[in-house]
Amino acid sequence: MQFINYTPFAGIAWETVNCHSQWFATAMARAKFKLIEGEQTGEWRWHLDPEQGDLFGEDEFYRDDINSSVRYESDYVNFKPAGDLIINASSHTPEGKARTTWRCGVQVYSPDGSCTNQLDLKIKGPKGILLRQAITKTPIRYEYCAGGILKVENRGKEDESLIVDHDNPVGRGRYLYKDEPLREEQIWYTGKAFQAPPGFGAIHRSWKSRLDLAGTYDQSWVDEQHPLPPYDFDFRHNQAAHPALIVEGYFQTGMHIRLENLIKDHPHSYFEIPEYHLMTRIHTRHEQRMARMVMDTLLLDIDAEDPAHFRVYASWRTYDRLYGEAQSAEVMLLPQAETPARETI
Repeated sequence: MQFINYTPFAGIAWETVNCHSQWFATAMARAKFKLIEGEQTGEWRWHLDPEQGDLFGEDEFYRDDINSSVRYESDYVNFKPAGDLIINASSHTPEGKARTTWRCGVQVYSPDGSCTNQLDLKIKGPKGILLRQAITKTPIRYEYCAGGILKVENRGKEDESLIVDHDNPVGRGRYLYKDEPLREEQIWYTGKAFQAPPGFGAIHRSWKSRLDLAGTYDQSWVDEQHPLPPYDFDFRHNQAAHPALIVEGYFQTGMHIRLENLIKDHPHSYFEIPEYHLMTRIHTRHEQRMARMVMDTLLLDIDAEDPAHFRVYASWRTYDRLYGEAQSAEVMLLPQAETPARETI
């Protein structure tokens, strides 16, 4: 399938087949923006980066190995049923003064002003000999919360065992008696209880909260279904964001993202999603099909010390059933006032 890109963004199109042997075409475009401080207090705005760069062809980790948090997940995802908000950031104390504990958070507001998503974390300094140490910042990465290798001891017995926390295999670890709840002071930061670990970054596809949605790969699948996906594959497996930051209905023009204590010297920050409309046109032997692309991934890369290096990556996709061999896919950027609905020509 030929890919024709009429946008200034990086993009690609490819074909996939589902568990029912039905073929689909995915077209995607990913734009890279600078995040520039606005005129209002706490306001930030998107400015198109002249250096758009290439798509992320594979997962990239903070320490170049899978035993650390994902920094950039591969862009080669065929479909997401909702929007992913992923934030690479450190949390800073609100006044810039060292503290032993403080809070940070993210909120998503719809264009009508209602809060649709929220995730708050409590930051704690590392434990010293007697007391916690006061610090001014900590990276919000899954290495710095509970998980990894868990040492479990049976109270009153001598036997101990080590297990891996599949919700967060890269965490700092913890020492627990069996059936004893996690004590909050044992970890660097905590959040509301979810199956996934607390954090704002991408969750790896092999971790439990996503792997549980990948379907059943057993001998029956090998014998009867391979190489197609299993029948119980759930497209939510493709969602990389923390469950609290998965946005139903995708990202829309006019949505506000608010950040608390995630940008140094800016304890309360926000930005509005600007107006961009992208379309695809799929050509097969028998038809041309046009579809509006949805913004399904928003990655804020704001972990740099210098705001000049802050970046926003916004991705749009379509996922369309093919009723004939795909010949080409076009991606185009529309004028702001032109937003046609899906149609078949």
